[in-house]
Amino acid sequence: MGETWRLIRGTGRPAENMALDLAMTWGVGEGRVPPTLRLYRWDPPAVSVGYAQRGAVALDLEACARAGLAVVRRPTGGRAVLHAGDLSYAVAVPRRGVWARLGVAATCRRIHEGVGAGLSRLGVRAEVVGPRPPQGVRRGDGAALCFAAVSSHEITVAGRKLVGSAQRRVPGAILQHGSIALAAERARLAALLPGDGGTALRVLEETMVSLAEILGRPPDPEAVGAAVSRGFAETFGIRLTEASWHPAERALAARLEGEWPAADDPFGSGADPFRYLSVPVDTPWCV
Repeated sequence: MGETWRLIRGTGRPAENMALDLAMTWGVGEGRVPPTLRLYRWDPPAVSVGYAQRGAVALDLEACARAGLAVVRRPTGGRAVLHAGDLSYAVAVPRRGVWARLGVAATCRRIHEGVGAGLSRLGVRAEVVGPRPPQGVRRGDGAALCFAAVSSHEITVAGRKLVGSAQRRVPGAILQHGSIALAAERARLAALLPGDGGTALRVLEETMVSLAEILGRPPDPEAVGAAVSRGFAETFGIRLTEASWHPAERALAARLEGEWPAADDPFGSGADPFRYLSVPVDTPWCV
């Protein structure tokens, strides 16, 4: 068994979850904490949008409010994800050693191999697809939704997307996080788009699949998390030790949560939360 990684599990508020992911990335990059796998859920349920996505354009924010859904901006890129029937993961690794030699696509694929290995322990025949142009989404047909397109290096089952992920790289660390669809929430998600959402729903029916549909029963989130943890340990030859947050991470996350930008505030205005790290940021990339 190789190096020891930290495992953190739990449930958080929407802005708190995003602030913790960012603080974790900072802690790993600074060398204060080891590489970390975080598995978490959202309370209350929420919709997250990509760091550069215009929430007010991509979503019907009034429909989100009527549905009781908070809308929060992610520090990574990508498109809108509904966090209600899902299990989220976040991985932070330092840009040193093997991780410094891997490019964006290779890093994404490697992390997805760990997630896929965990899902296979549940009997899921998941595949990390090879290089390919995005399929499934057309302009205006749910283009604001993460699960409406299947791109390179994503986790699919029978060609349909099971896990949506995004990645962000800073000089000291890499953050990748994503959403494992436990239940099918297509209609609920499509209803949050401007207009009637009918076309987006049809696209999601073609491109998205959930664990409940694959297994034929509602999955236990704890069992899914345990399987993913074991998949990571096997894939990377590491020891995962359940641990808590470093006090400095907690302090940074508390500050971030209190100032987290609104979903309809584009980061082009300078509201990128990575500004708190006082480091330049690489061009972000989403799976």
